[in-house]
Amino acid sequence: MSDFEEYIKVNYPRDYERQKRIYPDQRVEELYSEDYKMWNHQQAIIDNLKAQLNNMEACYIEKKKELEDQQKRIDEVLEYLDGESANRWGLWKEKADMLDQGASNAFEEAYWMAKKVLRGEHG
Repeated sequence: MSDFEEYIKVNYPRDYERQKRIYPDQRVEELYSEDYKMWNHQQAIIDNLKAQLNNMEACYIEKKKELEDQQKRIDEVLEYLDGESANRWGLWKEKADMLDQGASNAFEEAYWMAKKVLRGEHG
């Protein structure tokens, strides 16, 4: 039994039984031809919406992967900056000269600015 026939049988049980008794060799799609046309029209709309939904899901998955990859690169940059910041301060503490202190301070300021931007905290 097709979905359409099941629909007719459930929603119009007396009429369905009567039609099947009167026209035993007729298909339900022929007995209810106008309803069947509407059924097919609605099914085409449903199929189109399902295709759109599948496309949207595929786009979402692709975008999510792109964002995960981007976040991975951001995390790598932040990790690099953390290490570089520690190195700069280590050099300054080791040598204790004004040039290394100035370089460390400048790097530190740029480091915090970059960190804020990469985390989306700027604005």
